[in-house]
Amino acid sequence: MEMLGADGTTVVTGGLGFIGRWVIETLLARGERVLVLDRVACELEHPLLSSRTVTFEGEAELIAALAGTTALRVIHLVGGRAVGPDSLIANVRANVEPTIAMISLAAKL
Repeated sequence: MEMLGADGTTVVTGGLGFIGRWVIETLLARGERVLVLDRVACELEHPLLSSRTVTFEGEAELIAALAGTTALRVIHLVGGRAVGPDSLIANVRANVEPTIAMISLAAKL
């Protein structure tokens, strides 16, 4: 696995939400390379932008999604919101588990 810091790419998880899109547009305007990891397919197009659709359900998937990228930084914005009787479990799966996976992965890089 490649190490962080070599090619200057910024990885943005959850980059297609309201805040994520602003972050991506700001980075691209500064001439930075951006890799978006999101649960939905990215429809944005830019020569410095690449994207991968991921479920955030495990570290192995994230390692595969980052293959070939040596990120300078990770901006972790992925999340979700559920309501209803099973919302606690759904919110943990949407927010806590992806964060743990990203932290665990970053510790190994």
